[in-house]
Amino acid sequence: MAMYRANRPVDLKTGEDLEQDLNNLREQIEKDLYEVNQRQTTQKLKDIPNPKLHQIISFVKSAIRIVFSFVGIIGFYELGFFGLLLAEIVGIYEELV
Repeated sequence: MAMYRANRPVDLKTGEDLEQDLNNLREQIEKDLYEVNQRQTTQKLKDIPNPKLHQIISFVKSAIRIVFSFVGIIGFYELGFFGLLLAEIVGIYEELV
């Protein structure tokens, strides 16, 4: 149905037309949100640390602590403290992986 306003035709939409437009708009918004969600999920998966590498570094850190603790116990205190310092540095790297 067309009406004329200021000598120009103006289309009036029926309720069904408006409802269809609203459904089309809703579908487009849901599609766009789904695509954004998928991109964010993919990015989050890329940001997850490597659990296997984290575990290996943790075991290495523990081994360093154990070995150098025994070194300190048998009397080489400076070397024992150096080993514990080294283990802490490895621990910092472990948290970055």
